[in-house]
Amino acid sequence: MGAAGLLLELYLVFRGLHWTLDRWAKDWKLHGQEDWASLAVLLLLLQVLLFVSSPVISGYSRMQETCRGRLWIGSNPRVGSEFGRGRRARVSDYR
Repeated sequence: MGAAGLLLELYLVFRGLHWTLDRWAKDWKLHGQEDWASLAVLLLLLQVLLFVSSPVISGYSRMQETCRGRLWIGSNPRVGSEFGRGRRARVSDYR
């Protein structure tokens, strides 16, 4: 999933750069994607893409942590009794 996501993001940045330069290159006095000044447009597009995809990445990570936590609590019978009685669990209890 990681490689496919990266490939998709690179494709979106590629298409976004061409669309942005086609639309505003004359206003910004850029001569195409080979112009060094278009690097700022590329970095802007990367920042926007990271800003938009950040909640999706965080949600996916949170979902994985929740599933792992449920599996660990379900496989360890001492955990449920510790939390149910309000007793503070110590690290030495689980070794």
